[in-house]
Amino acid sequence: MERIILIQSGFQEKSLAVVEDGKVVEFHAEKLYHEKLVGNIYLGRVVNVLPGMQAAFVDLGLGRNALLHAGDVHLPRSEAGFTPGKRKPGISDLVKEGQDILVQVVKDAVGAKGPRITTKIALPGRFLVFMPYQHNLFISRRIRDEAVRAELQEMARRLRKDGVGLIVRTVAQEAGWTELLADYRELEELWHSIREKASRARSPAVIHRDAPLLPALLKDLVASDVDRILVNTPQVKEEVKGIVSTWAPHLADRVVLQETDLLELFHVHTQLAQALGRKVWLNCGGYLIIDGAEALTVIDVNTGRFTGTTNLAETALKVNLEAAAEIGRQLRLRNIGGMIVVDFVDMPGEKDWEQVLEELERQAQKDRVKTQVLGLTKLGLVEISRKKTNRSLAGQWLSNCPYCKGHGRVLKIQRVAGQALEKLFQLARTVSSPLIAVHLNTQVALFFLQEPLAELEAQTGKEILVVGRPGCHREYIHLEPAGPAAVDRLFLPFEAGQVVRWKGVTPAFLAQYGVHLVEERGEAEPEAGCSLEIVHVDAAGVQARRL
Repeated sequence: MERIILIQSGFQEKSLAVVEDGKVVEFHAEKLYHEKLVGNIYLGRVVNVLPGMQAAFVDLGLGRNALLHAGDVHLPRSEAGFTPGKRKPGISDLVKEGQDILVQVVKDAVGAKGPRITTKIALPGRFLVFMPYQHNLFISRRIRDEAVRAELQEMARRLRKDGVGLIVRTVAQEAGWTELLADYRELEELWHSIREKASRARSPAVIHRDAPLLPALLKDLVASDVDRILVNTPQVKEEVKGIVSTWAPHLADRVVLQETDLLELFHVHTQLAQALGRKVWLNCGGYLIIDGAEALTVIDVNTGRFTGTTNLAETALKVNLEAAAEIGRQLRLRNIGGMIVVDFVDMPGEKDWEQVLEELERQAQKDRVKTQVLGLTKLGLVEISRKKTNRSLAGQWLSNCPYCKGHGRVLKIQRVAGQALEKLFQLARTVSSPLIAVHLNTQVALFFLQEPLAELEAQTGKEILVVGRPGCHREYIHLEPAGPAAVDRLFLPFEAGQVVRWKGVTPAFLAQYGVHLVEERGEAEPEAGCSLEIVHVDAAGVQARRL
């Protein structure tokens, strides 16, 4: 597999994409001069403790208070406000209003919600993650070789001091004792400087800013399996080469300058546009439908155009295996977190399901974010969990449609026309005005004209003027009682695509407003009360056709 990292510096944005065999599997973008919050460490002040939510709000000096859950509080005994015992401490036992507390941002603010924070500080290095006041020792799950895991665990035990937790990162399998020791000492020194600065600061205050996006990502991504690191400017080449030389000098020669639009060259924009849609086509002809809900993401696998060659079981297995590989890629590319439920094509054989689950596991091993394949439910659905890190691609780039408000649907034309007719009937029975104007979208107006309007006029004694405009929302309905003297303001100005229906549409009316009929049926004179569609408007006049 060819693995390439693309780094492109633009006018106001720096982008990084990971491409595996021509397909984008990760994409990150950072606005230049934009402050990143996740990873930053603050000395905050507790402003509100909510026992009912088992959470507290903490002022970080950002304008919006941050949320601290009880499960994210881990304080050294010298700072803890409770005596350890059998009862699990609540948020009121852990923090008090007005208390200063050292916290780290783990999740950006989203919408009206402020950032999420934790007291479980984690300082990432090249090979290790340093966790003060903790006692756990973890080895990256992506390191599969048991002998390597045992060796790294032994070195980590020798490294760490009491009261310090460690995570041994995947790239540590390429390092020796000297590199691990140097990384540990650097992180330990950083922690001492953070504590010293916090002891002198007045809350709320920023104590430590995490590394910018580019160094932080390269720290995670650069390993011996990277074939090339392509950059688009000499300045970025020097920056990247300096970063890589610090951590992995043997990989510095893989940084290559290519002064072109790298994102266009590797079709990154096209693949990102596809990743923002619901439907993802598979090479075999099947496809995925990916829908995000508030609590989970649902993925439906369909055979689509693929009909197979042998039997139904083989067809289903082939589609499901390809879908499993693509699902792993889509989770990374879209940065989908939380619960994921997959409805694969049904298969009768247990061995076939084992193959599909194994493929999902292989894809999870490639993911830098913790991903667990939880297995098959009784309903034949596959459950996956993926840790939430920052916002998804859709969350960053998309907003709810102003028309459907995020529902993904609007009312059918027939339904809107029916609603307009009923509202018109009720209004006509209650107002004294001799004329009622009905303002609609053009497509709805065309359907509305098929309703028995003449019968409604006869029954209510009202004149009905219908005006349809192409720029109106499909669900737009506006009823306006008016007198004959105000008619012209109801349908003017004319615009292409507009529909007008009124019994006052006569030859004199057309002449008064400079409307020229484009005859299609050969009638010399329009009938009074006919309906018109405006087809062209310019300085010479207005052209219309009868409906």
